[in-house]
Amino acid sequence: MTINYVEKGAALHEAIRKAGHSLKEIDGVWVASDDKAVQAIIDGFDPLADQQVKKAAEAKEEASRRIVAIVPEWKQVNLAARAAELSKLRAERAWTAEEAAEWDAGQAIWDQVKALRRASDRIEADIAAAMDWQALARTKVANSPRWPE
Repeated sequence: MTINYVEKGAALHEAIRKAGHSLKEIDGVWVASDDKAVQAIIDGFDPLADQQVKKAAEAKEEASRRIVAIVPEWKQVNLAARAAELSKLRAERAWTAEEAAEWDAGQAIWDQVKALRRASDRIEADIAAAMDWQALARTKVANSPRWPE
């Protein structure tokens, strides 16, 4: 039997390995450890789910990269701590103009972070709704028009 190989990405080869088989190209011919079993894996393999997992992870990584570019982790901790302090002060007394300005500046930063998280959520929803694994594989998450300017 000749293997009718259809390129479906690295996840296909992983599925073949996990099933205890091998597939190699030798002099332009695909050779399998068990032609019938490997062909069944190739024919039944749907790479869409694998691409969706990979692209969703890319979206999360890109969101994280963009968030840290705006507000590094150390500054996130400091902003959260200062917000807690300012909240406590507001419960005790009215803020000074300086404290109100500090709160507003911190809120403006968090608003940017929230916009990035919303964009990431929308991108991940687009990925989950994708039906074409090849188009999804070509998608450049970092270039999505959903990211805020």
